[in-house]
Amino acid sequence: SPDGRVLAAAVGTSTLLWDTATGQTSVVESGYDTFDVAWNSTGDVLATAHYGKVVILWRTDPLEITHNVSKASRP
Repeated sequence: SPDGRVLAAAVGTSTLLWDTATGQTSVVESGYDTFDVAWNSTGDVLATAHYGKVVILWRTDPLEITHNVSKASRP
């Protein structure tokens, strides 16, 4: 996250979130091989990029998918 409180890492089809203050980890399973992660400037949305031209936007509090965009789903 921009404030350094949460680190995110792509691990296979999962994204690992690590709270640097508490050491607590969470695993988010997407079902797609993940190759990149990026936070928005306020840290409340995490984008994960996946092979197969898929991008998923995750709201971080509560942790849930807000958008799932794939090139195949576009007109």
